[in-house]
Amino acid sequence: DMIQYTNEYGEYFEKAHIDEIYEDGELYICERPYVPFVGVNENNNGISCSTSGGAWEYLSKEKLTYVGKSKKRFCVWGNCGACADGAVEFEAEVNVWSYTSSENKFISKISGRPYTTKEFDRMIIHYYTDKYGHSKDGSGYIYFGSLNKGAWKSDKELQAWLRTFRAEVFEWGKNGMFVWYWKNKEYHVSPTEFENLKLPEDTILKNARILRCKRKYDEDTHTVHTYYVWYWDEPDKDFYKATEEQNKIREKFYTLDWHTPKNQFALKEFELGKVQPINLDFIKG
Repeated sequence: DMIQYTNEYGEYFEKAHIDEIYEDGELYICERPYVPFVGVNENNNGISCSTSGGAWEYLSKEKLTYVGKSKKRFCVWGNCGACADGAVEFEAEVNVWSYTSSENKFISKISGRPYTTKEFDRMIIHYYTDKYGHSKDGSGYIYFGSLNKGAWKSDKELQAWLRTFRAEVFEWGKNGMFVWYWKNKEYHVSPTEFENLKLPEDTILKNARILRCKRKYDEDTHTVHTYYVWYWDEPDKDFYKATEEQNKIREKFYTLDWHTPKNQFALKEFELGKVQPINLDFIKG
């Protein structure tokens, strides 16, 4: 069976795998499984699985809520046994359960609801400077996001990003913070499509350029939809000629001076007093 599993850190796993059920009702589950091998168990009264992946957790069966049924992929060895290219994959219908930890460590101070990666994105941001508050590694950056999700050279630059993506921050260790923010979907559109969008204009760093962009905020799905001009479809033109023409149009009308700040709409909101920056004093020790 599968579990839609959310742990105490708000991590959501849509297809966690139940690998073993013990006599006392405890389950052994894998959050991110590879396709499990399946076969008849040693008592000939059920199945057993051989699964790779991780991380692994123990859960009580009593804490699960039944959701419904879904297709799931499994593996078996073919007629030749365990050999190269000998595995056969198939789909079978299984039960789907859900479990959400009641001990979520990240409850929004704004909405009072727990954050989960089903609805939001997240990362850890570290503050990394010398004793004078300057870049410690010589790169000019003083804030670094986990998994290479971003880097920022100043408080002002970071605050603009936090506002743009409606972020909320939580203290996390020395010189660190856990950041939950809205998901971002990007769309590269033609100049005509861009100009017809009745949305506020903003700026984005894309492919080593500062570009004009427009953003739409979806409150229901916590998603920022970002539109910018890049390459667009012109099927009636030669590909290479169209590319050359589009480069010139983009550079002339949609590419801004390199010193133009990113996320400048948020900076204007701060300047006009429409919103206030987040207090980040705690991260600087």
